[in-house]
Amino acid sequence: MNHKSMHRPAQFHEHEQALQQRLGKKSMMDKVGKNFIRPFMPQQHCEFFAELQYVFIGVIDSQLKPWAHILYHSTSLIKVMDDRHLQINISEMPRSQLPPLKSGTDLGLLGINLSNKRRNRVTGTIVEVTQTSFSIEIKQSFGNCAKYIQPRALIPRHLSGETATGQKVTEFNVFNKSIQTLIQQADTFFVASYYFNQSILSKAELASNGADVSHRGGEPGFVHIDNSTQLTIPDYVGNNFFNTLGNIQGTGKAGLMFIDFKNSHILTMTGKASILPNPPNLARYADAKRLWQFNLEQAYFSANALPFYFNKR
Repeated sequence: MNHKSMHRPAQFHEHEQALQQRLGKKSMMDKVGKNFIRPFMPQQHCEFFAELQYVFIGVIDSQLKPWAHILYHSTSLIKVMDDRHLQINISEMPRSQLPPLKSGTDLGLLGINLSNKRRNRVTGTIVEVTQTSFSIEIKQSFGNCAKYIQPRALIPRHLSGETATGQKVTEFNVFNKSIQTLIQQADTFFVASYYFNQSILSKAELASNGADVSHRGGEPGFVHIDNSTQLTIPDYVGNNFFNTLGNIQGTGKAGLMFIDFKNSHILTMTGKASILPNPPNLARYADAKRLWQFNLEQAYFSANALPFYFNKR
């Protein structure tokens, strides 16, 4: 297929464009989007995804709540069917750890290698689900810079005689003391979001619509705990795509996932989110360009959920 001759739908939806326009970047980003956001994966992205042992996804549940999750497999996690289709192996994932997966569901996929800080993203739609895998058709594919990624090396837990239990899962709707400690110590989290505008085009036709998941990083403590249900989060200089913030502006929702990299715990949550207009306390967040808030509605803490942990480099 001659991809150069393919029609490329709009790379950014209306809320992403509005944020770009506010910063005087829209014209530039129109050009950038056409050059770097593709409806297929280039060869280097195909090779990259095929080598991953873990991948992050953003999905939407039946109540239209976004969730961020991690998927993993010790070998052959992702099979590249072609440059527009991926198959994800979930045969090693306990059912209790799997997000809602069904044909027709939109999702975002973040491939990231924490050891060398390389990352690439795709958005797409699930086209088939089996007991051991699911397949997606890609709508958008693009690379991300390595800024704010903290380098970490993956260590399989079985090398130290440990195994992941994945059995103890706790549901909650407030940040207790131990959860607050985890968030306060975090230098990394992942955020899921989505946006649909079916009044203009169906979500199948508009490639910029759908689900997404992205990485956020900073110094430990960069996520501020306002109270037992609210977080304030700084947004730093980035690629000006505004995928996450554009989605949040459109839906007022986000899903966050924190990982305790030393102990293999997973904290995943969903709730309301909003961008703060002209926050008076922006200066207290070093290098932040804007702030946004997350208000917790539902969360799960999974102890010892991963079959590996990470050593910070």
